[in-house]
Amino acid sequence: MAVTYYEVLGVARDAPTDQIRRAYLVLARQHHPDFHTAAGAGSVDSAEERMREINLAWQVLGDEAG
Repeated sequence: MAVTYYEVLGVARDAPTDQIRRAYLVLARQHHPDFHTAAGAGSVDSAEERMREINLAWQVLGDEAG
């Protein structure tokens, strides 16, 4: 089963734009690869993959919302 962009950001399908943006910012801060360098290469790779998902979700939902 595929994960939706809403699920990636952890918001409801009817979430207002400001809530989608806040969810994106929180996740981006948590998963940014620069904050995972001390944990090793595997952690950075995982963070980079997660950030790609988060950024894609924001790119799609942020554009639809605004």
